[in-house]
Amino acid sequence: MNNNSLVNIKKATLQDSNFFLMLRNRNRKNFTNTKSINQTSHFAWFKKNYKKNFYVIYFKNKKAGYLRAPKIGLFYEISICVDRKFRRKNLGKLAFQKFEKKFSQAVLLIAKVKPNNKSSANFFKNLSFHQISKSKIMFVFCKIVTSSQEIKKSIDLIDKIQKIRSKNNINWMNILKLSFNRDINAAKSIFKDIVNDDNLISKYSKQLGG
Repeated sequence: MNNNSLVNIKKATLQDSNFFLMLRNRNRKNFTNTKSINQTSHFAWFKKNYKKNFYVIYFKNKKAGYLRAPKIGLFYEISICVDRKFRRKNLGKLAFQKFEKKFSQAVLLIAKVKPNNKSSANFFKNLSFHQISKSKIMFVFCKIVTSSQEIKKSIDLIDKIQKIRSKNNINWMNILKLSFNRDINAAKSIFKDIVNDDNLISKYSKQLGG
């Protein structure tokens, strides 16, 4: 059964604090600090951070899990937790895919997984994350997310560069032929075209590099 239409993610509010606390305490074995969290310290943490890309995952309009993606420096650190009652429904993957679509430009996502948490490691690998480091304490995965609009823009720029380079290669061949024939004036004219095309390539390359 395709659950995509039944899954949704919504920005967390302060009223979701207890739901996050429940999930965090039920899954302490997957955290670096495995000790249970008391409500007072959790609420202080949640109140300070819940606006930093905290989402509630809904399945059939029922709270089924959370997705957290606070921005840390240049990247977003992803953490996903699905309530045990809603597992085996592919909800984590579907929620992540909906989260990806919220970005209009390229971003770097990071996920940290304990070495013994093989299910989470496989989860991120299946979402096209690449493992970039591992230690006895933590495995780190990363993924660059690019919007379809940005991909199209980049491909369009590459196509323009390709056409100009193709034309420019012919120009270079012509200038070589004319040089052999010692037609200096014509050679200068073609060389001017080459310079103009190189300037266009430089312009599009800068746009492509962002």
